[in-house]
Amino acid sequence: MRKYEGRANRARLLVALATSAFGMLLALAAAALAYTQQVSVFGVTSIAFGGILLGIIGYFLDARRLGITASVLSVVGLIFGLAVI
Repeated sequence: MRKYEGRANRARLLVALATSAFGMLLALAAAALAYTQQVSVFGVTSIAFGGILLGIIGYFLDARRLGITASVLSVVGLIFGLAVI
């Protein structure tokens, strides 16, 4: 793990963790909305794509494990959402 010294590096890590966490939240929201059938197929697809995109951004900003987790959860939420609807 890299050392995060300095204000810029700590801010970068904070943004990476926040985007990855929000990506995981979007993945769970896509699965929950698909389960309750409150949204269409296009809604589930766009929400899951947003989660994947935020996971990738978090990955490239050095939150590696959290970014991968957000992307994988978003893909699982997408598959679940498309299967339920």
